[in-house]
Amino acid sequence: MNFWKRLFGEKVPSPSAQSGNKVPAPAAPTAEERYTEGTQLYREKQFRNAASVLEDAARLDPKSVAIHEALGAAYSGIAGEQPDDEETRRAWLKKAMGAFAKALSNADWYGGLRADRKVALREMLAAHARIVGSSPDREDGLGDSLLPEEKRKRIYADFHQTIDDELQHTPIVTQIDQIRQTCRNTREFDEHFQRSCRQACSAAVPKIMGKYDIAEDQLRSIDVEGKEKMW
Repeated sequence: MNFWKRLFGEKVPSPSAQSGNKVPAPAAPTAEERYTEGTQLYREKQFRNAASVLEDAARLDPKSVAIHEALGAAYSGIAGEQPDDEETRRAWLKKAMGAFAKALSNADWYGGLRADRKVALREMLAAHARIVGSSPDREDGLGDSLLPEEKRKRIYADFHQTIDDELQHTPIVTQIDQIRQTCRNTREFDEHFQRSCRQACSAAVPKIMGKYDIAEDQLRSIDVEGKEKMW
């Protein structure tokens, strides 16, 4: 009886249970892993699945230019699957515009996008805007429709003036001679300059947010709109 009970009536504990050790839970995927998975799904034309995965990647790394650019492309792909439903198509194109605008804003603030890619993204935004018949003054991700345009212009100008003021206190200005001597080439000096610009921008953001009582996303949106309209 004991033999049959052991054979059929009792489960043999696993080695980890026998030793008292718990099997570690698998590590959560990183933003880069989700980005890789999402872009593969996009190449396979699984646009909805790609968008879902890339949205997760964007939550993990909201500052990534590549992730938001890919997310915009996935949204555009979904829009292309709605040829007979104009309202749904326009809705997805607006989401794509928001993602592309975020990619451009991240590029301006954090770097990571070549000049030719910026031009391509801006052209894509303009093309989408023509299709949906919207403008940055409306809810297309390029502007903050809750604030009058004149105020957005004032915020944009004040923001960039504050960046310029902050830049005067960075090493690229205060120690420019020493930096020029230590840099081996123009590219290295340009990297110093770009870092200083990002530092100045980071210092200016909370000042403008506090002065005008706006959120960071609002400021980003206004900054992108200002560049688009060349305020």
